[in-house]
Amino acid sequence: MVPGSATSEANVGGLWTVAIDVPQYDMVAYFFGWYSTVEPLKRLEHSMSYTQNAAEFKAQDRNAPHHKIVIEFEDRSDKSWVKFSQFGEMPAEQIEATTVGMQSYFASLKDFLA
Repeated sequence: MVPGSATSEANVGGLWTVAIDVPQYDMVAYFFGWYSTVEPLKRLEHSMSYTQNAAEFKAQDRNAPHHKIVIEFEDRSDKSWVKFSQFGEMPAEQIEATTVGMQSYFASLKDFLA
């Protein structure tokens, strides 16, 4: 993560942002969006725009192309269940890289929580 890039105003209409340094591809991946549903410990829905352009990230255009993200949570006694879903059109050549990226993020989260 790029230091200072992460924000999360977890309320309906609130903004979230994060920039991820990807040194193996010599690039920074910028993500931003707005929360549309916030049900604590149950469900989050938000838009997600992606760019590799720092100026576009800074502009945070609400009309930028975006996907819908739904994150569902469920209490399972001494454990939690979480489901991450992404909806929207994506060029076929980006699907594999996107899948690898998301798997990497979740692996990092698992390591962090351990």
